[in-house]
Amino acid sequence: MSVQYRPNRPARPYQAVWWEGTRSFSRSFARKQDAEQLDRTIKWEKYEGRFVRGQLGHNSFKEAAEDFLRLYSRRYCKPTSHNSNVQRAKNLVRWFGHFRLKDISARSWAEYQDWRLEAISHCSRQKIKHATLNRDLALMKSILYKAVEWDQLLQNPLRKIKLLKEDDAPAVFFTTDELDQLIAAADPMIARMIIVAAYTGMRLGKITGLLWKHIDYANNYITEENPKNSRGRRIRMHPRVAGALRSQPRYLFSEIVFPSLNLTPISEMATYFKRAMKKAGINKKATFHTLKHTFASHLAMNGVPLITIKELLGHSSLNMVQRYAHLSPQHLEGAIDSLYTGS
Repeated sequence: MSVQYRPNRPARPYQAVWWEGTRSFSRSFARKQDAEQLDRTIKWEKYEGRFVRGQLGHNSFKEAAEDFLRLYSRRYCKPTSHNSNVQRAKNLVRWFGHFRLKDISARSWAEYQDWRLEAISHCSRQKIKHATLNRDLALMKSILYKAVEWDQLLQNPLRKIKLLKEDDAPAVFFTTDELDQLIAAADPMIARMIIVAAYTGMRLGKITGLLWKHIDYANNYITEENPKNSRGRRIRMHPRVAGALRSQPRYLFSEIVFPSLNLTPISEMATYFKRAMKKAGINKKATFHTLKHTFASHLAMNGVPLITIKELLGHSSLNMVQRYAHLSPQHLEGAIDSLYTGS
């Protein structure tokens, strides 16, 4: 047993290290006293013959997942993210629910991936994408890291598992004519929501949570709140967006811009959107989120630089907008034509 200091890991620089046979194990901490406490605990339990590697992992994964959803996800994640975590955790619990935390391994995760790709794909008649499994892995790691933080597990057994390569297929988007047909076919309030999404790039969750106080007609901006900081993001309104919002009725007892009949945020958008697509005669594999891709795709086709598209979408990395690069009319040709043209 020893406590080591790693200056290249500023977030958790102190590491308690111990050996079991020929294998070494470790756990990192932000504070030196926490690492020393684990060091003393393991030494004492080894001295008394009570220490068993992974003894903290006797809780079931189902219990750990429930703790994560109740104590962390529900309180600190956005409602849409929490709902996604709840649905995604159901598949994880179906496979890992009976596992003790200490029995989860890289091999058991590989078996889970095989089950998702084969069994569920066959039953649902839908192909499970690598992106879906990567989101599952991200949630699984989050649950296990919280179990480590809450002293239910010594270390995350999946910490070295890498993400699968995802298919960078071009994003599906609506043409200008299709967008106009979709707006004309939709119910009035749904049509206004479609206009806001297509002309701002806002996600459905942001639009359903939009409040009247977020709209600044004087300066022509919509403020998109960000739970990660107090500043949020200001989105400039296209004239068509301003017109759609001005035509939206404002209800006396609700600050929500697009409420349901009981004056709460509207739900079941998938049903309304499919109905509008069918009525408009649009035969594409598209969802409401396709409007965000439509916004970005048309910007790219109009020659807007990718870094500007990144800022307009609120993304933190250029990697998120690379899928639109092929739509830019001069993204390759213009680069070659401009070679050596400077002074």
